[in-house]
Amino acid sequence: FSGKYMFDYYRTQLFDSDRTDYTKEVLADEMNLRENNFFEQNVELMLTGSNKVGDRVQLGYSLGANFMDMRSEGLLGTARNMRKKDDWVLNSALGFNASEQAFERKRVNSLFATFQFAWDDYLSVDLTARNDWSSTLPSDNRSYFYPSVNVSYVISDFVRKMDASLPSWLNFAKLRLSFAQVGKDTDPYQLYNRFVYHQTPNGPEAAAVDVLENANLKPEIATSYEAGLDMRFFDNRLGFDFTYYYSDTKNQVMKVPMSGAYAWKRINAGNIVNKGLELMIYSTPVKTKDFVFDLGVNLAHNRSTVKELADGVSRMDFDNSEKLLVNVGAFSGGKLGDIFPRKSYARDIEGRIIVGEDGLPLVNSEKNPKAIGNIQPDLLMSVSPSFTYKNFTLSALFDMKFGGDIVSVTEAMATFYGTAKRTAKRTDIIVDGVTVSGEKNTKPVSAEDYYKLIGSTDGFAEEFIYDASYIKLKELALSYSFPKTL
Repeated sequence: FSGKYMFDYYRTQLFDSDRTDYTKEVLADEMNLRENNFFEQNVELMLTGSNKVGDRVQLGYSLGANFMDMRSEGLLGTARNMRKKDDWVLNSALGFNASEQAFERKRVNSLFATFQFAWDDYLSVDLTARNDWSSTLPSDNRSYFYPSVNVSYVISDFVRKMDASLPSWLNFAKLRLSFAQVGKDTDPYQLYNRFVYHQTPNGPEAAAVDVLENANLKPEIATSYEAGLDMRFFDNRLGFDFTYYYSDTKNQVMKVPMSGAYAWKRINAGNIVNKGLELMIYSTPVKTKDFVFDLGVNLAHNRSTVKELADGVSRMDFDNSEKLLVNVGAFSGGKLGDIFPRKSYARDIEGRIIVGEDGLPLVNSEKNPKAIGNIQPDLLMSVSPSFTYKNFTLSALFDMKFGGDIVSVTEAMATFYGTAKRTAKRTDIIVDGVTVSGEKNTKPVSAEDYYKLIGSTDGFAEEFIYDASYIKLKELALSYSFPKTL
């Protein structure tokens, strides 16, 4: 039996000041002081045991409980017109107020159990079960249960136990299968509508939050399946570990747009599917008395797709910001992480840019333009060679990504201000496109008018989208191992 008490506490302060004009007659200073306090404590109780049954069976089991309590508080004080220059203290201002006060409380109580069964060291079965009770969910849905099952079968050991022989080139083979569910609650205060006080010239006023909350929220449940194969050959000088996985996440807590008194409403919706594979290859191509060359390769491919969103919602954005060239999100039936431009070119049925009478590209009037890219890579990869000569070892790690897209807001802004490389051409520009009537465009426009149109955060994102692939040297290490005689 064991018992543990753990806590995590931190306090942060953020200070910023702004002096627009400071004279004896005009006091125009402003300062903001933000403080955050976070405290989380956990009490964990655990009863564990293990028994050997005969010569072939090993049992292990545990029963535990965890009690989590979290408290978070924040305060923002704003002061204007300091009485004395550089006297950055709230009380020294002619006017100050607590412009923001926030607090959160959350509690989760949990019971969990595990059971392990091993037969002759070649077959093992692990079972887990957990139930959580969360204060952030309504009483009817506060309790949620999630289990897991893992099976491991060492084929090579089984064959040897049967007094059979393996091929001389095969040293080890293991098969893994697993099923798991994971439950998840939500953040505090998402069940009932609430008011927030705002400071106004007439004093504090209460206003409703623009989200219609949901008193019937359910916990999010992610269900995953996994299969793996681990094999080693030629006296362990070559091997691989292969994994395929599939996960399905339902009842995600999300905000969806609505019309009326509230801009958003909170619901359980969505069905996100994650599937992919991972392959690790390890090898020793060269091995002599004094020299060893090891090479490891890791490959991973993942695809996240949206099977469905909320009723009546065809597209969701991660961050709907007016300050960005793009929104990143997904539409029902598409891939997670699609890049949607805030503004796109008007094009004809052949895909050619349509140009107006002034010679500048026209803007597509569609409310939801098509995706111009996706942030998901096609392949993640790492390569780690290692060279050992006697007691010296030189090793490296190369990190690689192939596929996926990024949008450079930096270049868009530089284009708007005429400092990007593409703006070096200062002569008049003829946009490669067609007129509204379908004829080839021949109208010249000034470089300044063109670059200001396509650049800035209000420009055409497809001009600044790039392949996110890279290969980089992430680590290089030289080491020396002292002889055992020392």
